[in-house]
Amino acid sequence: MLNYIIRRIILLIPIMLGVSLIAFSIMHLTPEDPIIKMLGEGASEELVSELRAELGLDDPIHIQYLAFLERFFVKGDMGRSILNGRPVMSLIAGKLPNTIILAFTAMFIAIIVSIPIGVISATKPNSLIDNLSRIGALIGLSLPGFWLALVLMYLFSVHFKLLPPSGFYGPEYLILPALALSMRELAVLTRITRSSMLEVIKQDYVIMARSKGLAERSVIYKHALRNALIPIVTVAGLQFGRMLGGAFIIETVFAFPGIGWLTVDAIRGFDYPVVQASIMVMTTAFVLANLLVDIIYAYLDPKIRYDQD
Repeated sequence: MLNYIIRRIILLIPIMLGVSLIAFSIMHLTPEDPIIKMLGEGASEELVSELRAELGLDDPIHIQYLAFLERFFVKGDMGRSILNGRPVMSLIAGKLPNTIILAFTAMFIAIIVSIPIGVISATKPNSLIDNLSRIGALIGLSLPGFWLALVLMYLFSVHFKLLPPSGFYGPEYLILPALALSMRELAVLTRITRSSMLEVIKQDYVIMARSKGLAERSVIYKHALRNALIPIVTVAGLQFGRMLGGAFIIETVFAFPGIGWLTVDAIRGFDYPVVQASIMVMTTAFVLANLLVDIIYAYLDPKIRYDQD
């Protein structure tokens, strides 16, 4: 198992290097001088030169890239924000927990709703419940996240005045953003659960369990669902990583103080150090989430790690 984990970690290195190259290139691919964008057209040449030297933009490009890697992976220091002068990593450290809480809440909603619906849909194929769940999943996949967020905000905050529309000052502020963020993942997990269960309940061991006279509930939840969880766990892990990225839009709509809201604000203000650090941090979180999924997958199905030994 340890060898399998080490191999998976080694495979992540080129991914992180590729993403770091993209994040690093942000300041160099822009058609305009990023320093002028940061300081404004009226900035003096002395101020421009001072900031350029502070950011290391006078060095050769390869030296700048190596320094970028060292700052993030070794020192954990991405400089200071152009907008407020605060350390970039402290800004992100203050917002990232909110994004993680939002993503976990959305994933919790998606899992506790999708798995029961998917199981019921699979055990009663072509029934009214099955047809409704498939239609609902299709709608959930089709709805744009920002549109659903605006609809939820109008209904529950403006019209019925049941929930707060923006900010994050308590658990009630999580409900609407989490619902909006979870809808697509809920639809995906419902379909995956249904298809996985349909395949599993046809297996010989499930038929054998029924022939032994076990209760149907025991057959479904102790035998079939346990073996159907492998693809569900895989997709859920990947969807959680996607949630971290999808939270950018939801956080902006609800003015939720997470890393997505911070990044969008930094993009508007041409705060390149914050944008670069946000990309790196979110990518690292996504990669670690995928690594955790691989480990759980190998634990649930030992054949995977044995095949690669």
